[in-house]
Amino acid sequence: MTDSFIRHLACMGCGHAQDDMSTALRCERCGHYMQARYDLDRAAGAIDRDAITASHGGLWRFRRLLPVRDTAAILSLAEGGTPLLPSRQIGASLGMRNLHFKDLSRNPTGSFKDYSASTCVSKARETAVRGIVLVSGGNGSSAFAAYCGVAGIPFHAVTLPGSYDAMRVQLAVYGAIDHRAEGTSVEAGRLARRLAEEHGLIDAGVPANPYRVEGKKVIGYEIAEALGWKAPDRIVCPTAGGTGIMALYKGFTELMALGWVDRMPALDCIQAESCRPIVDAWRTGEPMKGAERPDSIAVGLLSAKPEAGPHVVDIMRRTGGAGTIVSDDEIRAAQLQLARHEGLLVEPSSAAALAGLRRLRAEGRIAVDETVVLMLTGSGLKGTELLLPHLAAVAG
Repeated sequence: MTDSFIRHLACMGCGHAQDDMSTALRCERCGHYMQARYDLDRAAGAIDRDAITASHGGLWRFRRLLPVRDTAAILSLAEGGTPLLPSRQIGASLGMRNLHFKDLSRNPTGSFKDYSASTCVSKARETAVRGIVLVSGGNGSSAFAAYCGVAGIPFHAVTLPGSYDAMRVQLAVYGAIDHRAEGTSVEAGRLARRLAEEHGLIDAGVPANPYRVEGKKVIGYEIAEALGWKAPDRIVCPTAGGTGIMALYKGFTELMALGWVDRMPALDCIQAESCRPIVDAWRTGEPMKGAERPDSIAVGLLSAKPEAGPHVVDIMRRTGGAGTIVSDDEIRAAQLQLARHEGLLVEPSSAAALAGLRRLRAEGRIAVDETVVLMLTGSGLKGTELLLPHLAAVAG
């Protein structure tokens, strides 16, 4: 059955419209990256927003606003539908009245990457791709390994040196091929391109694969839904390549076009001290430069020179978002605070959101009465080898 309102892929450079049923994910004319476009005028008259809310499902209850035309191609592991939790203690300690946590760690493989893995692998099934390759710090490869394994699609993971042990275990048990890259994400990207050429694989990286954004935009839908179909004032996003910010911007843009919300939230970008190309470009107004020696316990934040970085900076400016950087010590402290005061055990990349919120509050960028959502992107059970020494030091 076909019931998606997708029309085509549109080039983010020259605007060329391209068939979404092709396995060519880059623009055929200029080579730029693409995004999916929908007939939102028709969708507004055909989709009952309240019926979606009443269905209490996950990601695919929004299937008519997702890119898979044939519902038989959809591969779901019950991802999505993650809770938006009001702060119990941390908000008050920061003098904030409306702080919320979007706990994305409750997905099947333990992170928000399952939203995009489900959409990408489903579209890959629909278009009969031969295999998939992805550069990932760990969460993305874990998610794609699970979904590709179920779909019977060969998956090649190009993992970075700091990937956590639990993530490598996930790759192994799901049956993925783990190519361990040396150096930064730039070198890993070269390896991924070579593998794609040698094995006829499609790239699941960002922004090369437009369906990554499509899955994650639903996180924005869910946030608005949980707030009674209202946009929060701000969403604080731990950021590497910028997919989360791109996806939230696209999601809220579509929600406004549908008439489901009336405004766009400010989208804030949090990066690690050693890998801060997007924040630096936002601060200086200069062209984005790559990070030379990215190194952090938050391996999910390490994208040395993200291709979509300039677009993310533009989104920050358009929405009134802010950027800041955080240290590993701040991240560790935020991990413990989230666990002990909110009952939320999250990985370092997620804890960076709280560390960044603290800095933004100290800089006077967030008012006490704003409704603020922190994106908690993955489970702390994935990186316990980093937590244990720190806990011993704290106890000592």
